[in-house]
Amino acid sequence: MAVIDQAVWNIFEDHLFTKGYLVNYTGEDRQDCVRVLYTLANVFGIRVKRNPHLAVWRMAAAAQRNIGTEVPAPFYTGFPQSVLKLTEEQRLIDQLIHYSVTYGLGDFSQPGHSRLEEEFRRLAFREKTEIREFDIVEEDEALKLLAACVSAMLSSARPLSRDAEALAVQFVRLFPDTVTACPCKDTAIRLLMETRDLCFARFLRLPDIIRLADEINYAYGLPPAGAEEKTKPEMTCAKKLNLRNRDRKLISDAIDLFFGGDLPDIRECYEKRRLWAGLLHHIHYRPKNEAADSFVQAMRGRGKNKSVLAAFEAAMAEKNILQAADLLAAGKGIGAAARSLNYMLSRCQNETDADALLSRLEGLNPIILIQMIAQYRHYRTSARTFRFVRRHMLTTHLETKQETEARRSVVPERVRERAENRLREMLMKKLAEKAIGKVYVEDGMEKIAVPLQEGTGSSGYGVLPRGSRVRIPEGNKLRCFTYWEKVDDIDLACFGLGEDGAWQEEFSWRTMWDSQDQCITFSGDETSGYNGGSEFFDVRIPRFREVYPDIRYLVFTDNVYSGVHFDTVLCTAGYMIREEEDSGGIFEPKTVRSSFRITVHSTYAVLFALDLKEREIVWLNLGMNSSETIAGDSEIAMVLDYLDAADIANLRMLFRGMATETVDRPEDADVIVADHYSGELREGQRLIRSTDHEKIFEYLNGTGRNHNQE
Repeated sequence: MAVIDQAVWNIFEDHLFTKGYLVNYTGEDRQDCVRVLYTLANVFGIRVKRNPHLAVWRMAAAAQRNIGTEVPAPFYTGFPQSVLKLTEEQRLIDQLIHYSVTYGLGDFSQPGHSRLEEEFRRLAFREKTEIREFDIVEEDEALKLLAACVSAMLSSARPLSRDAEALAVQFVRLFPDTVTACPCKDTAIRLLMETRDLCFARFLRLPDIIRLADEINYAYGLPPAGAEEKTKPEMTCAKKLNLRNRDRKLISDAIDLFFGGDLPDIRECYEKRRLWAGLLHHIHYRPKNEAADSFVQAMRGRGKNKSVLAAFEAAMAEKNILQAADLLAAGKGIGAAARSLNYMLSRCQNETDADALLSRLEGLNPIILIQMIAQYRHYRTSARTFRFVRRHMLTTHLETKQETEARRSVVPERVRERAENRLREMLMKKLAEKAIGKVYVEDGMEKIAVPLQEGTGSSGYGVLPRGSRVRIPEGNKLRCFTYWEKVDDIDLACFGLGEDGAWQEEFSWRTMWDSQDQCITFSGDETSGYNGGSEFFDVRIPRFREVYPDIRYLVFTDNVYSGVHFDTVLCTAGYMIREEEDSGGIFEPKTVRSSFRITVHSTYAVLFALDLKEREIVWLNLGMNSSETIAGDSEIAMVLDYLDAADIANLRMLFRGMATETVDRPEDADVIVADHYSGELREGQRLIRSTDHEKIFEYLNGTGRNHNQE
């Protein structure tokens, strides 16, 4: 067996923790088993239902890493009661003291809590909490679980999150035979970059080498001559390449692979001929056979442009829409035809042509179909918001007035509605073809969205697919939190939006130093936090709706005020569901419903939204491509398109659609879709939880199977 160091085991353990597993290493001392079980139950609300005799103290540390216990004190230590007792003058004095410490203006006091609050004593902790059920597994079983998980991750055609990618890379380095398929180009490129194993190039096509060079240049490229700091150049032109020799060799070897056997289709390479010419020159590429030499000459501009797009545009110019669609699908795949659907639909002469065009998309997989259904559900002829996902971050662009007026591809409403309905018919037909056997779906799964765009998010305990909803019971309030180390100041904020998404109100350190209320309470702006700081919001929904009747949603965000990126610090965010009458500590691990590390290469992250009308948390988990250090509302409205994700496609719809038969009892099912099932699985049964994104992707990609739970 491969030797695994403790740092790597921590990565493995943390992932298994999110799936409800604790790990006992071979030969660990189990003498404190009873005390460990008591600690897990008393502090974290964890009940061990399988192998409790294997409990060891290290498991409490794993729970602490993933849920938290030693959270730094917030600005006001008696939060929220003490906050409400202070006058606005006292709060202002507190803020001045903290800022003077942070920015070197004088050490007036110890940072970390209000100087003016009265002594406050907590009630005994007696809040009702949801029990978390865990299994303890030994080392061999843990590795089998991880192998199944990584294999499922790599079977997905969707990009992985940064944390999932790191897990896959670490596991594949130790167990390279795990990888049997990798349809996602982004993931295959990352594996090739990190492992330097050319076997991963078999999951790429020749045109993907440009993207490989771009990613290597971004990750490892040398700084320009004379630059004091390393830059992150984008390969928009070949002149920005500055690769190391070992990276040049890797790219050259990857190109050679494509000309060592069956000749690759080079038509798509013509679309980026200038980039190819620059890349081949920069890496000093020397073709090893006649086919490779012909390719090099073609990329250097010797010969006619034979790209698929050129033929596609020629057909579009002749208004031969169906021929254009066929050319695109044949040359670049049916996914490329789907990406140009708006363009082609807008040029259709009548609804008959539109129907014929839509019929060309019958071969799309369920993931793309769901994305397209969402696209046409949210289609608008007014200014559009475009989203671009790259390197685990989301970039948005709101169409300007000039861009809106200049738009030429407008789909009429009747065609938009026709497209949405036709795509949904295709989706349901695709799902029915899977016939996965008898399926039981737990109540509540209609609130869990199908995972689609998880590559921009963070990983951790309680992370759900984007757009999923969690009910806040009556008599409870939401406590949103963030805490950090290795940075002076991170700001937690939230923005109120109306029913239509229009911005209404900001709640942050800028607006609440002189205004605190029972409906929304802020712990204060924590600075001087390099060694640890935290901030909290409490929202009492009935009172909030009375005070702010025009606000439907509260969107919570985190910003690094100090200007560094989240991936260079330690920052955790999440939420608790607490009783209205506060008891226990400010941070109570038992009440934490989600806790996750923010690891994006950015200063801005969108956490989740609170739907005040429905009393539901809506999971967002968006890493934004931003350098903003102060929370702003400029990009908040774009979250509205995620708020109905569970209505468009949810786990109940997905698995019932794939079922040969739906059953009312989990014992009778081949596939159980539930978060609260703790029974023993018989041979052939499979359990799918709302956090099992990789298993869900297996079914979406057609590789789902019935077997004992991994």
